[in-house]
Amino acid sequence: MAFLRYTLLRVLLFLVVAALLWIVGIRGVWLVLFAILGSGIISVFALSRSRDAASVVLANRMSKIKSRMAERTAAEDAWDDRQRAKSEGGGVTGNTVGKEPGMGDGRWTKPAPTPGQDPRKRDEA
Repeated sequence: MAFLRYTLLRVLLFLVVAALLWIVGIRGVWLVLFAILGSGIISVFALSRSRDAASVVLANRMSKIKSRMAERTAAEDAWDDRQRAKSEGGGVTGNTVGKEPGMGDGRWTKPAPTPGQDPRKRDEA
């Protein structure tokens, strides 16, 4: 709600400045440019509390999103670790999740070069 309030106050301030400039006699592109410039300068001082409240709301929202992403990433990593432990432990035979025929152990990595072999000229796995 604070973000919406700040946005509406900015629009209202722009319209008031534009109306005052129109009364003074400025028209066209100059009206828009001076209204943007004037309302921006005025809003720095007049709307500082509203801007601070909106930034707090936005920062809280972003921190919640980041924490949810971290939780989901941790859950996905734990699931992946369990799947790798199953496939490496021999408990699962055949193709498993994340493992396609011909893909080795399913990790999508190239094999390390053998000692003395040029890594740029090795065969692709």
